Amino acid sequence: MYYKGECVEQDYSEAAKWLSKAAEAGDKDGMYYLGKAYENGNGAERDQDKAREWYERASRLGHKKAKKALARFKTERESLPKPQ
Repeated sequence: MYYKGECVEQDYSEAAKWLSKAAEAGDKDGMYYLGKAYENGNGAERDQDKAREWYERASRLGHKKAKKALARFKTERESLPKPQ
């Protein structure tokens, strides 16, 4: 609710705190939104590796949006210039 500002004022820091608890407890939506928080730096320090990790965990539980996020990560990585 804090992440989207539903029924409460939007507060990414508060959202990240609760999303972390939900994700650690095994909630796939919590995992997905915590991944988003890390990816975008919303309430958590921006960290693409942690974002990918949470998306992977949610994806393994069948979260469709997390699967799309992982596909996007893969596409973005493939489009980066190759080191020479």
